[in-house]
Amino acid sequence: MSSSPLVTIAMRTFERPLLLRRAIDSVVAQTFEDWELVIVNNGGDPAPVDVTVADCAAELRGRVRVIHLPEGRRVGAAADLAYRSGDGELLALIDDDDTWEPEYLKRTVHHLTAAPDEVGGVTTRVRRAFERIADDGTIETLRIEDFNPNLEHVNFQSAFISHPLASNAFLLRRSAYERVGGYDEGLRTGEDAFMILRLLSVIRIDVIREELATRHEREPDAASNRNTIADKLLIRDGDARYRDFFIEKNMREGDLAPSEVAAAISVVDRENHARINEALDHVRELRLLGGDIAHQEAIDREFLEGYDDGFRALKFVMAPIVGLRSLGGRLTRRGAEGG
Repeated sequence: MSSSPLVTIAMRTFERPLLLRRAIDSVVAQTFEDWELVIVNNGGDPAPVDVTVADCAAELRGRVRVIHLPEGRRVGAAADLAYRSGDGELLALIDDDDTWEPEYLKRTVHHLTAAPDEVGGVTTRVRRAFERIADDGTIETLRIEDFNPNLEHVNFQSAFISHPLASNAFLLRRSAYERVGGYDEGLRTGEDAFMILRLLSVIRIDVIREELATRHEREPDAASNRNTIADKLLIRDGDARYRDFFIEKNMREGDLAPSEVAAAISVVDRENHARINEALDHVRELRLLGGDIAHQEAIDREFLEGYDDGFRALKFVMAPIVGLRSLGGRLTRRGAEGG
């Protein structure tokens, strides 16, 4: 990597080479190619990582740097290490179990480089893929859902309450990253959400309203294949920490009135209620439609049953006639044979 690339991509990994290979394939498949990839092996065995990277050497074309940590660090610290080890003006994060669409970097880089300086980051909508690692070592997709289908803009209130932005679909200016001083490396989880909130205090984040990334999730059946989205206790711990950082501490010190907090929350509540009501309207429409279909089905069934009854009655009436015709035919044949 002789010249500085435009984008530094941080990838955190730990003891899951199968997923790591898929994530690397997602990066090298990008139609935008001015990037470097910094992989931080967060305390795992170096050998499988090195083998996986070596297998991708032709596609990576020297645009990769691997950092092996002898002991695991918290994920925020691992991301900081990757970013600070790179040279790109723009920063992207994709963990070893997530993927991008081939146009992801092209679309986000074009948007951010054309945006005014006050726009320090850009995000996209994301889909969720629920999966399991099969016994034969293959990845089985169980179902796919939308992660944030209603994401249209990112503001502090919505980010504080509902965390609508996915870390693997966020491109950031290095200058904005440096303004907030990087991640809070003391957090065990919630580090990405906390980072977004701190960034929103100094920059604007734009939204590309297309699903250009996939967030992969698995059941916590094994440490190597799990993801912390399943650990609700850790998530609550992170939520409490940044809630205190932004809200409760300021209220205790008199810098922020509870009424201001209530007013901010009410804005998001109104937005959420509007969306919930919209969803309920759709459900009601579907139920009405389902009722119409069920009613028509009952009418059709009654008609068919009536038709079937009529057919049986007609068959009963026709039976003697058919029998007589059959008997007449036999007599005629016998007469002809006797003649």
